[in-house]
Order: sequence, then C-alpha cells, then structure tokens
Amino acid sequence: IYETQQDVLELKAALLGGRAAMREKGRTVPVIAQVTVDQFSRMQIFNTDIHAALVSVAGMGIDAFGINCSIGPDLMVRSVEKLARFSPLPISVIPNAGLPESENGKTVFKFPPDRFAAFQRQFVEEYGVNIVGGCCGTRPDHIRCVAEAVRDLKPRARAPQPGLYVSGMEEAVLLDGSKTLIRIGERLNVRGSKKVRDAVENDTGINHDALEEVAHEQIDDLGCEVIDVCMDSNQLDTVKTLQEVVHIQSAGLAGAMCLDSFQVDALAAAVKVYAGRPMINSISMEEASPGVLKIDAVIEATRAFDPVYIALCTGQRGPAATAEEKLDLATQLITRARDMHGVPPGRIFVDVNVFPIGSESSEDMNFALESIEAVGLVKDRFPETRTSLGVGNLTNGLAKKPHMRTVLTSVFLDEARKRGLDAAILNPNHYVFVEDLDPKDYALGKRVILERDMDAFAELEIIAEAKKGGTVQRRVSYDDLPLETAICEKIKDGYKDRTPGTLVFRGCEYAYADRIVLQMAQAMEKHAPLDFINDYLMHAMQELGDAFGRGEVSLPHLLKSADVMRQAMGFLEAYMRNASGRAMHDVVEYKGVV
Repeated sequence: IYETQQDVLELKAALLGGRAAMREKGRTVPVIAQVTVDQFSRMQIFNTDIHAALVSVAGMGIDAFGINCSIGPDLMVRSVEKLARFSPLPISVIPNAGLPESENGKTVFKFPPDRFAAFQRQFVEEYGVNIVGGCCGTRPDHIRCVAEAVRDLKPRARAPQPGLYVSGMEEAVLLDGSKTLIRIGERLNVRGSKKVRDAVENDTGINHDALEEVAHEQIDDLGCEVIDVCMDSNQLDTVKTLQEVVHIQSAGLAGAMCLDSFQVDALAAAVKVYAGRPMINSISMEEASPGVLKIDAVIEATRAFDPVYIALCTGQRGPAATAEEKLDLATQLITRARDMHGVPPGRIFVDVNVFPIGSESSEDMNFALESIEAVGLVKDRFPETRTSLGVGNLTNGLAKKPHMRTVLTSVFLDEARKRGLDAAILNPNHYVFVEDLDPKDYALGKRVILERDMDAFAELEIIAEAKKGGTVQRRVSYDDLPLETAICEKIKDGYKDRTPGTLVFRGCEYAYADRIVLQMAQAMEKHAPLDFINDYLMHAMQELGDAFGRGEVSLPHLLKSADVMRQAMGFLEAYMRNASGRAMHDVVEYKGVV
C-alpha cells in the first residue's frame, strides 16, 4: 500500500520501485495507491486534481486507487463521487476521524464512530466504493461501526465514463476529437520558435521564464489542451535539456504535455520526470539504431509510464507520400504496437505526415490531398484509433504572409476534419473556422488544397500582400532588360514560358521545354558556361534563398524558380558535354570533362 501520497511524481517512482522489487524477488502482490486530498478534491502541494492523479497512475500496474488521511468522510464526498465517475479500478476510501482539533495542547479527533460509519456505508451503496477503513484519529469503535455498517453490502456496480485521458500535474485532459479538434500547441519547440530557441540555445543557461510564457500562453490564453515539447538541437544536449524543461515547465501547467524528440534516450529521460500521463511523439517504422525499429525502442523505454503514443507514418524509406502508403505504414504501426507490445489501437494517434504546399516533385501529385484522404482511410480501417497532423509544415515559408497561412491552414483542417481528423499540432493563431473566411479566399484555398492549383496560390499571395498594405510586383515583360538580367529575373520570378521546341546551336541540336533555353544560347555567345553560372546564375539563386529565409518567398515559389533554373542548367550541361567532344552517355574516365 502506497498511502498518504502528496506528490504524483513521487508515487510513480515508488510504483516503479515496487515493481522492480517484485521482479527481483519473483513474487507479485496486489498494489493499492492512495493519495491525500483536501475538500476540493486536490492534492495540496501541487494542486493536483484527484482525477489527474488517477489518470497518471491507473495504467501503471496498480490494483486499486483511492484516498486517505487529511480530512474526514464528510469532506471526501466530492472526491468519492469523482472517483466513482472515472475510475476503472476498485476504489479505496480511508478517511480521518474528522479534522484535528487542539485541546489543552493535545491533538484530538471528534468525529463520532456512528456518523463515520454512515458515510462509509453511503460510499459503498451509492458510489460503489470497494475498500473502506479509517486513518488518523480512528479508534476501535470507528472500525467496529464501519464493519457492522458494510458487512452485508455489495458495492454498487459502476460504469466509469468512457474516454481517453492524459494528464498534467494539475488536470486530466480528455482526448476527444468527436465534437471539436484536439489542439496540441506547437510553440514550445526549439526548431519552430525563435523565442524558444533563444531561451535554450545560449551561453547562460535555459531561460525558464521565457519558456513559461510560451507554455502558459498556449494553455491559458489560446486554449490548447496539450502542448508539444521538443528540444532537439545540435547546439545542446537534447537529453538533459528536454528532461529539465519538462520537469520545470510541467509544474503549474493546467494542461498536459506531449514529449517530442527524434532521440529515444531523450524521451526515456523526460518521461521519468513528468508527473502526469503524457503523450509521446513519436513511434515509427524507422530504425532507431541498426536493426532496431523506433517503435520498439520507444515503447520499451516508456511503456511502464502508460503514455499515449503518436505513430508517425515514416518507414525505412522515409515519410510516406501517398494515401495508400500512409495507410500501409499506419497498419504496420498499429498492428506491431498491439501484437508485440500490448498497446491497444485506442492508445494511438496516427500522424499521416504533412508536407509543404507545392513541394511535390511531380505536378500529378498533391501532398495535401493525399494526407487528407489518408486520415479517412486510417479511420475506416481502425475506428478506435485517433488521428493527428502537424499542420505547421503545410505553410512552410509563409510566415510573412499570415493571411495566406490562415486561409490555407483553415481550409486544410476543415477538409481533414470531414474525414475524421481528431487532433492537430498547431498554433491556434494560424487558423479560423472556414465560415469566418471571405468566400473568395475560401474558394481559392480549396482549389489550392484539393486541386493543387498554383494559380489560385498566386492569387492568394496577391491578396495576402494587399492585406499587409503591400503589393506583389508582377513583371509584364522582360524585353527591356539586358540579356543576363532577363535570364536571372525569370529564374527568380519562377517565370515559365513552356513552349517546347528544338534549337540548333554550334552544330548540335537541343530539345527544350522552356523558351529560356533560347536566351541561354544567346548568353553563350558572350560568356563561358562556368563563368555565366558563377557570375550570374549562382547570384540569382543566392538572392532567392535569402528571400526565402526572410519569409518573403514561399516554398512553392522557390520550387517554381528551381524548375526554371533546371531548364537553364539542362541546356548548359548538354552544351558543355558537346563542347567537350564526348557523347551524352559516354563514360568519362579522366579529369577535365563535365
């Protein structure tokens, strides 16, 4: 019996120690865990609600859970009612004989035995309590009265409210996406927030005041139920940093945490210092080490803490791209977790991956639609399993275009919700209900998300600039520019002049798909190929990359520019190969030939 517990983290450590002792001795005994609460159903040191305490340890191999000490049975009714409503385990209630009083320098308890027993009878008859008794101040008369009061009683049958819960140090959090989206705050992430990065990656130690502002803003101000915590960085010790941040920032937080890391050892360290029941992000079919899959390594390292897992649809060849590939990996993950590790499908959120809009290598592919459709496929095959998406990646590169980011994120989430999406890792400031969008913006957003219509993307870009008070400069003609400048500007603008044809230049024939090749041939009349690459093309790409880094250029624009650059470089490569005297597919066996 672990009783009078006032710190859930200490209780969890004790439970793990007890299990280790049982393994060492080869003997198993029943385990009862009891916490002490006040009349408001809270453990006083860390303000932990009784339901949060229950959620934190119910899956850690205990046989009964309850309350004891601190107060009398009259002040325990609220806590007993809550335990009866939520506990899947037998309940124990062991009150004091009322509140202590001081008389002539002595501590006395004055709660009468018959009234004490009457409350215990009520707990058994009305709330289905299974174990009753007495703690401080109770004497043989109290126990005798209780025994007589409940001797012939059968605890009332209980049907605990269904639902999947996680918990923090203070509150239990219901993970129910059937009516509203479960929002997991994304900002306590060293990779995704400059404020967090500056607070962590410095020479003076972690600035926990800054991290606390970020954490509490997401829970208290923006209404997130859970916050994702990721400290993966090549500038610091990820294991120690994640462990410290989780331990300190979880105190006083009204929500729950999702522990996030690529490193298995970081997750294993962080889960040990988290007082509640966490989410773990993530398990996958990637290798964590040679011959060891990440799903196996992570579950083995964290299973004793009974977490809820996010299963990422990533395998040996990387993240799945198509809906069918995502479903296949989700099936492997859910099946392996259930069959090999005893983790039921209901304790898993499947993340089918989100890629940036326009990042497809083929115009026939639509990453956004594949992710949306995959959500429906997973829900159809595994109804008990929940789904999640990290939507921040969808609008990568649009930080300086907040209106555009809001429209696209909102439309994407709405379409995913229609297919059964339960949760999203996001910034709540970056989306609204689609009913609140301008109808024109909504229509453009649907064309981008569902049809991969990049003309609609460009139109949204113009609207976003206008919302900021700026304008998107659209060049009408490049004819007034010097040849070299015109080529570079077309590349930076992602200007496609797709008119296929054939060019004969210096005795060789070149097929082309974009008319920029004709200008490249003219440039070769004046410049050596490598000089033109180094003096002009590389500078153009550098300017473009810098603009992307500042958030002035979107990823789809960057990819359009890369495609135009590819047309130009394709001609140059063929031209330099022909100028070398080698055939296109000859094997080059000596230096000096491109």
